[in-house]
Amino acid sequence: MAECRAPTLSAISGSGHSGLQIRKASNSEIPDKCLQTWRKLYIPTLLQHLGTVTNPWDLTTFIEKAQELYDKFFPFSPHDLTRKGDHRAQLVSLFF
Repeated sequence: MAECRAPTLSAISGSGHSGLQIRKASNSEIPDKCLQTWRKLYIPTLLQHLGTVTNPWDLTTFIEKAQELYDKFFPFSPHDLTRKGDHRAQLVSLFF
């Protein structure tokens, strides 16, 4: 199965805080083979989890669960969602 890689800095455009050109990540940057898993499994499972927690605004718990699910659904593409400036975490944030 193809790897689901985050966009590279060369693909980033827009205006950032430090003058760095950045833009929000989008689903169009996810390879087709990974997009189906992203849309039909990863995001719905993450949303389902949010419906079970006492405090859905606790970002520590959210990121931990997002990482756990990412590791489960995309084991062939290891990635740390807590990394600053992570584009996959930005994609997750599109849904919230």
